[in-house]
Amino acid sequence: METGSRSDMAGKLLKAAKANGLKTVELRGITYAYVRQRAKDVYPAVEEFFVAAPATVETKVRYTMERFDAIWKLALTGKLPAKEKPKAKRLSTEVVDEAEIKAIFLAYKGNGGTLTYDGIENDKSFGLKWANGMTAYRICKKYEKMVKALV
Repeated sequence: METGSRSDMAGKLLKAAKANGLKTVELRGITYAYVRQRAKDVYPAVEEFFVAAPATVETKVRYTMERFDAIWKLALTGKLPAKEKPKAKRLSTEVVDEAEIKAIFLAYKGNGGTLTYDGIENDKSFGLKWANGMTAYRICKKYEKMVKALV
């Protein structure tokens, strides 16, 4: 790593890129010397490049550097597992199993359970779409209609 004026460092970057056979691309006023370019339509993507940059910058790592490094090593080897598509949260109309409808009804604190309607929606075991309690409320009303139909 070297330090100097912005123009000096930009010149040294271009010289080093040419000497090492690296492709250079200018985007948004920044010159990139690519060692490895990102593949299109691939996630997670891997890219490696050099730029002339300030001597110190704040990290953009969201969690910890150790976690980032571990994921980065897997991505470089192509062994990073594909992310699973998250399960879609269900609407009240998609909950049709009578036993499940009854379990949701009984979970509500007004029916002897311990949860609010909002709490039922936030309980991952039910897999409901959060709608400020309305999804769970509708399922409880559905159960009440089922019981009335039996009487």
